[in-house]
Amino acid sequence: MNASGQQGRIVAVVLAAGQSQRFGGSKQLVAIEGLAMVHRAVRAVGDVAPTALVAGHDAERVIQAAGASRAIVNERYEQGIGTSIAAAVRAFGGSADGLLLCLADQPWIPTAHYRALAAAWESVTQRIVASRYRGTLGVPAVFGRAAFPALAALEGDRGAQRIIAAWPGSLLKVPLTEYRDVDTPD
Repeated sequence: MNASGQQGRIVAVVLAAGQSQRFGGSKQLVAIEGLAMVHRAVRAVGDVAPTALVAGHDAERVIQAAGASRAIVNERYEQGIGTSIAAAVRAFGGSADGLLLCLADQPWIPTAHYRALAAAWESVTQRIVASRYRGTLGVPAVFGRAAFPALAALEGDRGAQRIIAAWPGSLLKVPLTEYRDVDTPD
């Protein structure tokens, strides 16, 4: 619940600004089962919360392929994912009590997992709710407003995992059993 006694408002942010150097091209645009990877990610989380996109490399094509209703371009995308997260907080944090951070290169995460993250966060809106997979904690994850200043200060190629690790007492974990991401064409 937020200060007015209502459930907190989550905005889902799909991070899709990277250069995909290991992949060898704009992996966000690669078709998986007939849909661009970025579109699959936006669609999966779009049923859970209003969705926004952070693009960078090949921004115009990524935004068009994503089908997101709101998008921004991170002009500093070459400096790493931290700059995209910080840009998302500046652009969308003012209209949200929580940000659900997602990655475009995680196209197989089921909508049910995003729903589980959002439901867990609704009960503890000032905390962080992170996905647990392969012995680690990470995104997708929901960050409450209390974490926004730390997220907005991120720089370089260090993402939200550092903030998750720094807030162990304010953390809920939701198991993600179907985790796969895309780093290479294989």
